[in-house]
Amino acid sequence: MKGKPLNELYSFCNGLGESTKTEVEFKALGEKHYVKVKSYFEAIKKKGFRHAWASWPDKGVLALQGKVLCEISEKDFFKCISVFA
Repeated sequence: MKGKPLNELYSFCNGLGESTKTEVEFKALGEKHYVKVKSYFEAIKKKGFRHAWASWPDKGVLALQGKVLCEISEKDFFKCISVFA
């Protein structure tokens, strides 16, 4: 997966848009990035993930501090975010 464009790996993430970058240096994006992130999470809080994400991952992994904890199915993912969906 390393080396693939982030917008392909995370097609559900509107923030990556048409970017073909394989890594993002968020600090370099500055204030404009943080305004978009704030707006994104406000929309999720108000309308839920289902409204904010155009597509969903079929499966994935849960990671904490860069360490993969386990795999997760789409069904389990929806259970985890049901409060926010």
